[in-house]
Amino acid sequence: GDPRYTIQNPPAYAMIGDLLIARPLLVVATVIGAGAFVVSLPFTVLGGGVGDAG
Repeated sequence: GDPRYTIQNPPAYAMIGDLLIARPLLVVATVIGAGAFVVSLPFTVLGGGVGDAG
């Protein structure tokens, strides 16, 4: 990666924020996205666009 964006030793508040805020939000977003995909999949099958959906 780009060395400008590489932090060798992030501060404790950054790691705590990542653990308590960022990671749970990303898990929730992943679950919502997967759920939306599964809910829309039958309609995608009917339209013949499964290959384009994912």
